[in-house]
Amino acid sequence: MTPSLRPWARGAFLLVMVASATACLLVDIPFTYQAVVRAGLLPWLPTALRLQPLALLLVVAANALVDRQAPGFRLAPWRAWYLGITALVALALVPVSGLSQLAPGFPARLGTLAFLAAAGTLLALDLIETRAAWPQREEGSDDARRLFVSALLTAALVTVTFFAIGLGRALASGTAVHPGEAATTLMWSFLAHGLVLSMAAVALLGLQAAAGFFPRIHAAEFLLTLLALTATVAGILQLVVFPGIAFAGPFAWAVALLLGFCVAALLAQLGLGARPVGSALEAFLRPLHPVQVSRWSVTAGLLLALGVALLLGLKVSRFDWNQLFQQLGAILVAVLVFTPIYLSQSTTPGPHSWSPRLFAAPLGLLALFRLWGTPLPQPAKDWLPRPVARAVEAHAGFDASARLVANLLRPHAASGESIYRILLANSNIPHAVKVDAKDLRLVDPLVPTTLDRPDIYIFVVDSLRQDYLGAYNPKVTFTPNLDRFAAESTVISKAFTRYGATGLSEPSIWVGGLLLHKQYIVPFHPLNTLQKLVEADGYRPYLSMDSILDVVVKPTPDLVRLDAGIGTGDLRLGATLKDLQGKLDQAPADRPVFVYSQPQDLHISSISREGKDVPGGGDFPGFYAPYASRLRRLDAEFGAFIQYLKDRGRYDRSLIIFTADHGDSLGEEGRFGHAYTLFPEIMKVPLLLHVPEKLRAGLIMDPKQPAFLTDLTPTLYYLLGHRPLASDPVLGRPLWTQTQAEQDRARRDHHLIASSYGAVWGILSGDGKTLYVSDGVNFTDHCFDLGADPGGTRITVTPELKQRYDRLILQEIDHLNTFYAFTPGKGSP
Repeated sequence: MTPSLRPWARGAFLLVMVASATACLLVDIPFTYQAVVRAGLLPWLPTALRLQPLALLLVVAANALVDRQAPGFRLAPWRAWYLGITALVALALVPVSGLSQLAPGFPARLGTLAFLAAAGTLLALDLIETRAAWPQREEGSDDARRLFVSALLTAALVTVTFFAIGLGRALASGTAVHPGEAATTLMWSFLAHGLVLSMAAVALLGLQAAAGFFPRIHAAEFLLTLLALTATVAGILQLVVFPGIAFAGPFAWAVALLLGFCVAALLAQLGLGARPVGSALEAFLRPLHPVQVSRWSVTAGLLLALGVALLLGLKVSRFDWNQLFQQLGAILVAVLVFTPIYLSQSTTPGPHSWSPRLFAAPLGLLALFRLWGTPLPQPAKDWLPRPVARAVEAHAGFDASARLVANLLRPHAASGESIYRILLANSNIPHAVKVDAKDLRLVDPLVPTTLDRPDIYIFVVDSLRQDYLGAYNPKVTFTPNLDRFAAESTVISKAFTRYGATGLSEPSIWVGGLLLHKQYIVPFHPLNTLQKLVEADGYRPYLSMDSILDVVVKPTPDLVRLDAGIGTGDLRLGATLKDLQGKLDQAPADRPVFVYSQPQDLHISSISREGKDVPGGGDFPGFYAPYASRLRRLDAEFGAFIQYLKDRGRYDRSLIIFTADHGDSLGEEGRFGHAYTLFPEIMKVPLLLHVPEKLRAGLIMDPKQPAFLTDLTPTLYYLLGHRPLASDPVLGRPLWTQTQAEQDRARRDHHLIASSYGAVWGILSGDGKTLYVSDGVNFTDHCFDLGADPGGTRITVTPELKQRYDRLILQEIDHLNTFYAFTPGKGSP
């Protein structure tokens, strides 16, 4: 046996097993399967899935080597059985290319649990075998003082570090910071951090006290600490990680607990293999500070934590969706700060017992926090211009640690009928829930049009913001070609998406209406009213078949694939248009063409992969340069294509739609990306429609009325003469009509909106002037006035406002479920 190498071999084994479980999980979760696996977001993932059996065999061999017993190569019976079975599993996966052929559903879930359980079993057996090395507290030692001192010092250092970084980011982004608000937020953050860490110290002392009721006190304390750390890691996964990938329910808790145990057990094994330790907690912290504790090592440890915090604030924030990695990093920084401080504290009790006094610390912090966090009479306006809660919320966008503790301390909904639970039940419908595709018909029967058919071009630029086009924002100077196109087209000033991300936004265009919150109903074609129109009117389709269209669009013999062999994340408008022009020049003239493409030039993941440089150089004051510079390039490419159409006499007989599937956060209140949020900069999209004059002759439209991407397909039906259209709040409306009465009948007082990936729903009301969001991921609500400020001015969510909009959301969700004959938790009848 080679004891000194065993923890590292176990670490490699755990890494491979957790990676294998994660791969299975990515396949099983509808969002990650579509957005990560099918879309090719991680180009190296297919290769890693194929090589997984070889990696598993390597770590099995490594663990067999460190577990061998002299003389010769002998293994304990249980180790031989365990490693042998694991090797057989790896060998069985080789002929099927590892995990690359894994399908969503039961096999993926079984694989997730099996890999984690296998790793946990080996680590548990190791701990049992080394129980003689479990730590024993020195007689008379007092852990209360060093726990509380370490907790409060950690709270102070973490608060100041992240507050300073957040303040710097806010100032760098041009956000105005009021001195009174800054001081208030700093005090609130310290109280919140101190409360969370002090209560954690109380919990650990409670475990130590509970261990005294067992015959073997030291063993009980070690096991209770192991279970506590397991629950802590599981809680972090549930609070921070899993909401970002739309993963919830009993299965999610099982995965979180298994992974938490694996992490805690590995830390224990690494800690027990080092020098003797004096407390159970010390055994788990030693691997994080593996050198001899001294003034210099403590200083080095704190500097390392500061470096990690700076890296998170300066580098990760620009591509971090919903602060996922920043919040995980804040937890890591807190642990890295706490560890050297705790290990450097003496366990020798002083002349007076600290425990009774220090137990009062969290109670005092709780009292201060409740006083500070409770709505109070507003101070003088020149000292604090807005409530504490609003100031904290604004700062938390730049300070991941403050946001984390705010989420920890926010009271979660407890009622089984709370809106957040209902939103969760209607979101991310699993693959296992059977849902039948409704045969949607906007016109019944749908017969070929008798009108002249224009060529149709639909360009949906992923993540393009409305306020980055000169047609909407006079400060923009880098989209001259799109501005000229807008001058020749109809510009919809109040254009919105119904979904805050691509996953459901793109399919909703093809459906011409809202969808059940599932990725995806298969077969999808019965829902696809746009493809039915293309087929009925004899169009030849030219499509960039991204990972979503591969599901949404039914393959047909005449479908012409653009960007063949290019993954979704690599779709670029310039390359698409070059490919399209070559195919159009060779296309027969007897059929009109239908073109659809969704380029990824501006997607945050594309910008991050390309290094956030500024193509073509230049300055973009007031705009995010990596984004604006790519839009400038895209503008030139689009302008060249419009000129191509004009040169070939196709422009005047073409119906061209230029829009986006959603917008993006580019620094507003510290936010970047889109994930599952529904903020104004994400929901507003550009919508430019160039419609041949012959088609819109005699028709009316109001470009100032709210329009949605779900209105595009009904508009095409109407313009091509397919009337009357089906009418329902679930379905879109035609933007052009013959009469004002038709416009009035289609107008709605409010519109349901939703995230594509999480339990976040909302209502857009007041002719597009009010946006209300109920966030079932973070258990909070937002309301914005879009009338006075295009970027949205926050409105305080009062109980009355929340009740009114929650009722509207639930009514609209109930109607959506009725429309599709769906029952949450049960599926189709």
